[in-house]
Amino acid sequence: MHSGSPPGSRLASRLASALALAPLLASLAACAPTTDARSPGGGVPILPLKSLRLYEVGVGYFEREGVAGGRTSLPVPPGHLDDALKTLVVLSKGGKAEVTGLAFPSSVTPGMARSLAGLPAADGSPLTFRALLGTMRGAHVVVTTRHGAPTSGRLVDVVDAPRAPRPPREKDAAGKEKAEETKASDEPTLVALVLTDDGELQRFSDDVIVGVRPTDPAFFARLGTALDAVSTQGARNPRLLEVLASSDGPVTLGYLAEAPIWRTTYRLVLGADNKAFLQGWALIHNDTDERWQGVHVELVNGQPDSFLFPMAAPRYARRELRTPDNPASTVPQLLDNSADRMWGDHLEESFGASGLGLSGVGEGGGGRGEGVGLGSIGTVGHGSGTGYGSGSGASSLLDVGNLAKTAQADVIEGGALFRYVLKQGLDLAARSSALVPFVGAPLDAVAITYVDDRGTSPRAGVRFVNQTKQTLPPGVIAFFADGGFAGESAVGRLRPGERRFITFADDLDVEVSRKNLKTTDATQKVVFDARTGRLEQHYLRTVRGDYVLKNDSGRPRQVAVGFHVANNGRVEGADRVDYDTEKNLPIGVFDLSPKKTVSRAVTTVEGLVSRTALANLNATALEDLSRQVGLSPFERQVLTEATAKAKPVELARVAKTKAREDVNRATAELTRLREDLKALTAEKDKTHPFVVRVVAAEDRLTKLKAAEESATKDEAKRVEELSAALEKLSTPAKP
Repeated sequence: MHSGSPPGSRLASRLASALALAPLLASLAACAPTTDARSPGGGVPILPLKSLRLYEVGVGYFEREGVAGGRTSLPVPPGHLDDALKTLVVLSKGGKAEVTGLAFPSSVTPGMARSLAGLPAADGSPLTFRALLGTMRGAHVVVTTRHGAPTSGRLVDVVDAPRAPRPPREKDAAGKEKAEETKASDEPTLVALVLTDDGELQRFSDDVIVGVRPTDPAFFARLGTALDAVSTQGARNPRLLEVLASSDGPVTLGYLAEAPIWRTTYRLVLGADNKAFLQGWALIHNDTDERWQGVHVELVNGQPDSFLFPMAAPRYARRELRTPDNPASTVPQLLDNSADRMWGDHLEESFGASGLGLSGVGEGGGGRGEGVGLGSIGTVGHGSGTGYGSGSGASSLLDVGNLAKTAQADVIEGGALFRYVLKQGLDLAARSSALVPFVGAPLDAVAITYVDDRGTSPRAGVRFVNQTKQTLPPGVIAFFADGGFAGESAVGRLRPGERRFITFADDLDVEVSRKNLKTTDATQKVVFDARTGRLEQHYLRTVRGDYVLKNDSGRPRQVAVGFHVANNGRVEGADRVDYDTEKNLPIGVFDLSPKKTVSRAVTTVEGLVSRTALANLNATALEDLSRQVGLSPFERQVLTEATAKAKPVELARVAKTKAREDVNRATAELTRLREDLKALTAEKDKTHPFVVRVVAAEDRLTKLKAAEESATKDEAKRVEELSAALEKLSTPAKP
């Protein structure tokens, strides 16, 4: 693999001498219908395709090179004409050629085409012999028949021929009529009525008509446009764009067109002494009718914005229809019909059904390129991966270690845009595909057995580093070892210097187990965030355990254990520590001899933080926290004072809860009494014992509500005092 010039340099050098763009220059879709670089008629040469740059968003940048002088054409599929009109760029080496534009047949919508040709307006209606003859009504035609000389005249109409009367059915021996057989003569026939040049009206049935030819050349153009728009084959036939040039000279036309996305697949051949060879293959499709001969192909992972935009077909602005104040007829009233029949051609029909209105801008223009990724596991303690309770994560105050630095040291920062240049020009037949190599490089790949600290089954895999100078796009990857297929997996996008731990099969020769696990948390710092009202507890989580590793194979093994700990941590007890940049996991590597079982004491330490809202703090938790030996005397003193402030808060909360319960009970009782009072509608005496009870209940409820309000205020005051006590921990205390 070689990368060629930097991205865009080849195009930029030519843009320095680019010609001014013509207003209506069309882009080309690389789709010549013949292989001899000539148009289907064989008369107009076609500029050959020289280079192609494929993007992973489903578009391609095509370049055709040739001499602009004389007659030169470009093939454009109708579906690509819109892209052609909005992206073509003209480049001239040395400015020797001057392209003034491109001429091409107009592209119209199916509704417009059918209207121009006089075909039925309904989309999808069949183009029958009757329908085509109907388009010639009133036109001057030449009718050729099986008998006699051609007849010229004007076609009046096309009608059904009257059927001849059927003869009586024959009877059998029993006197019953025989069943009538269907004959071709029973089918209705067409009759063309022609007013000849001699003034004679003649009838021609379709069984004698050989051909009908209109003499007006414009009819052929209209009918041809209609057939291109409404027929399936017409939609496939390329439009030939003729290059208009005022001077001869070499010229390059570059354009954007829809193209199949290119995809990648890898093979990694594992050898002895941790040596391996990576083969990268690209799957390319030629979905055009043109044979590619020596085409310079570049594969780009770039994602330029590209969209669909209706541009090729003529567009007509809508104009207001005004009528005279006096609605006089335009023809004598005694005629059977008048121009008012146009009233049946409603405006909304021409705007909607025939498709002549402006279309909206379509979003998209090629989906994103396919790729297979392995996904990624978020960093522990940062909202993904293993959490440590609500509001917990990696501590920013405790400096335990940077496990990710292990991998960051040998990553070469590369640009997001990269491209590959195939070493040789590509020869590919029309409507064909090819699997071509785009990268081949030796790698340092180490065979490993991968497990994690959650007890997953051992998996055979490799650890390899991208030692090429290019970013490797995502794709599937097959592994080969010991002279055969070993397994397959997928690899994500890999920049130069990045490493990956990839598994591809179960490893039945290795067993890994854990025992004697013990987890301890030790608080080191306490900080109060007055802005959010949360108490932060920064602590060290230490996990100790014995790992029993067994190797039943006759070869040495490297067992890689993924530890779900925060990057702010360290791993002790492994032979060495690595890091998986894709899963954001530190990897402990253990070397195992053949046929050996070892036990290793492994310790992981990580700095974490938990956050507790002020409303959830209680005296017991603060008192336990003040006894943590890892805290400074100042922190313990503040927590002791906060404990004393937290007890009145708890009492105030109990009092407020009780007051609220009393109010609720009193409210329910008063509601019941008022309902009972409604039943005593005749009782008006305010001294009645039941009325006295209602009034007393109302007074009691008023007092209880006042007590609840007082308890709420008291709780708020106590909480404010607790917050003030904890604000002394707003900044970490100096040692």
